Amino acid sequence: IFLLPALLVTPPRPAPGELWFTLLDVGQGLAAVLRTHAHTLVYDAGPRYSDDLDAGTAVVLPYLRQQGLRSIDALLISHRDNDHAGGADAVARGVRVARLMASDTESVTGKVEACADGMSRQWDGVRFEILHPPASASALRRNDASCVLMVEAGGTRVLLPGDIEARAEAQLLRSGRDLSAQVLVAPHHGSRSSSTTAFVHAVAPRYVLYAVGYRNRWGFPHPWVVERYQRAGAQAYDSAAHGAIELRISATGEVVPPRAWRAEHRRYWHWQAGPTE
Repeated sequence: IFLLPALLVTPPRPAPGELWFTLLDVGQGLAAVLRTHAHTLVYDAGPRYSDDLDAGTAVVLPYLRQQGLRSIDALLISHRDNDHAGGADAVARGVRVARLMASDTESVTGKVEACADGMSRQWDGVRFEILHPPASASALRRNDASCVLMVEAGGTRVLLPGDIEARAEAQLLRSGRDLSAQVLVAPHHGSRSSSTTAFVHAVAPRYVLYAVGYRNRWGFPHPWVVERYQRAGAQAYDSAAHGAIELRISATGEVVPPRAWRAEHRRYWHWQAGPTE
């Protein structure tokens, strides 16, 4: 009987029109959860670390359960690279997934719908739109075929570009779309092959988030890219230094400053350096 209060407590959820965005810490990879009042989308599911362990099992599913979520409305896998798709099958098995989407059908097991420019959905007053790739994207390299997702709540936008590189960035710029977004997950983890000057100026983010692993072998985010966003006035956070990063956007578009898991749950053994170290 003493356990009943814990069982009856309902975890908080966004109000109508609000967006809660969480960039999870999956090491060198990407996984993000976007929640509206009654809907949830998971964008990428992190890497498979070994035959016995993946980020879907170790990070994404525990987070969803902690949030009281036993089903999600969409699992969107940007592209098939392991650091984005390695945990996808575990997520698809661990919760009920209403819709599987990916840039190619090999990203995740099951009935997968190919994402393409122009696809959109509105949930609880929040708009989700795919900006890339075009419907005929067979000529694009794997990274440049990534599903690019723009989410808008109260006029404030969050842009998740997967691993697109300079070619796909240029294609988006030529499309004439408004790419401006207050929150940007840096393309390709801050690789120097992405975040061209023109792209950074077009997006003009207030916050740039780097999904990176501690001392990763590629040196992400690249110092040139970090400097580029600094010059553009963006405030930077990275998952290696800050852990999971959460932003909340109100129905009127106000952004609550990012909450970093390591800052709120600090322990003496946690590394506290910034993204440029």
